[in-house]
Amino acid sequence: MADDRVLLQLAGLVTKYLQVSDEEFMFSKFVLSLYKLVENVNDLRYDAFTKTVRENGGEDFQEEFIRDIFAAIESSRPEVEVKSESLVHTEEKVSGLNEPKVKVGLLKSRLAEERLLHQSQSITIKSEPSIRPVLETKDVLLPNKRLQMK
Repeated sequence: MADDRVLLQLAGLVTKYLQVSDEEFMFSKFVLSLYKLVENVNDLRYDAFTKTVRENGGEDFQEEFIRDIFAAIESSRPEVEVKSESLVHTEEKVSGLNEPKVKVGLLKSRLAEERLLHQSQSITIKSEPSIRPVLETKDVLLPNKRLQMK
């Protein structure tokens, strides 16, 4: 049985583009046959989809109507058959995505460095003097000879 959500979408599209307001028509044979037609289309490329719809009674449909039907059906299909042609394109896209990820990683690390730099500039550090007064005795200056100098 056809998915109710998709049927409602198709019915809404039919009433919108064919300007039909009769509720009975929304679930008529036309909508069910349209759904079955689209459900049987294995090739989800838009060109092939448009050709199939036009060859099966949709010669007079506006391009926008066909595009919306295509989008409704495509969004309702969680699984799509993967063909060998699309695997080649997928591999190209994946290899192309590796570089931007590196750039994004570098960008994120630069932003993190800038944040740390900004935070360190905005924090006032109260520190004690790092140089302590040196005693004038020789045993402090020469720790190895401390016992000898006494």
